[in-house]
Amino acid sequence: MNLRVSQGLTLALVGAAAFMLLLVVLFWLGVGRGYSWWPLDPLDPAAGKKKFANAQFRLGPWDNFAEVNARPLFNEDRRPTPPMPDMPGGEAKPIPKLDVVLSGVIITSKARLAMVKEKGKEKSMTVKEGAAMPGEWAAWSLAELKPRSAVFKNSAGQSETVELIPVASSQRPTPPPPSRVANTPPVPGQPAMAPQPGQAPPMLPAPVQAAPAQPPSPDAAAAADLQQRIEARRQQIREQQQQAPAPEAPPQHQQ
Repeated sequence: MNLRVSQGLTLALVGAAAFMLLLVVLFWLGVGRGYSWWPLDPLDPAAGKKKFANAQFRLGPWDNFAEVNARPLFNEDRRPTPPMPDMPGGEAKPIPKLDVVLSGVIITSKARLAMVKEKGKEKSMTVKEGAAMPGEWAAWSLAELKPRSAVFKNSAGQSETVELIPVASSQRPTPPPPSRVANTPPVPGQPAMAPQPGQAPPMLPAPVQAAPAQPPSPDAAAAADLQQRIEARRQQIREQQQQAPAPEAPPQHQQ
């Protein structure tokens, strides 16, 4: 760096220092003290938010919203919603008496079901344990299921136990075999044997009622017709053999 350049740089630094010193003196003398922040604009969004945040919200009188009530915004026809009909009196329906019988019980590892039916009816209903009964018995539910009974409980907390219907035995007692002598019909031409003293009279077999004849099917009728033709042909052959003359014996020669 030569002398000329160094002198120019020194003069520039001295000038900058003098300018800064002048600004300090001016501020110290009060230059610029009359300036202040511009007041907030009433339309400024920030000012409005601050104002509404500090104020308490109050809903206006109902008359201000009469038009909204007369022409609802969310109704398609912009007409007032008709008033709801008055609900019937809050009288609870009486709980019907449990007039059912238990016709079956199904207890497995996956399901516990009870089959019930109304007295005097054949249609049965299947109810799962813990579920409500269908139809008019909806107030009753199956609370507990046992192998031979079921416990039902209604909405009022009352419980009733229904026992399983005993299954009537379908096997009838076998009558004793009839005596051969007593049931043997008399042989034609022989007098009937009189019962011995102190012995019960012989029992005759009860007449067997013939089953009502059913109309034969076409195949059965054809088979019966063929059988009749065969029997007629056999009878005709027998008659021909009986009517045929016997062969004459050859003459015997005497020696």
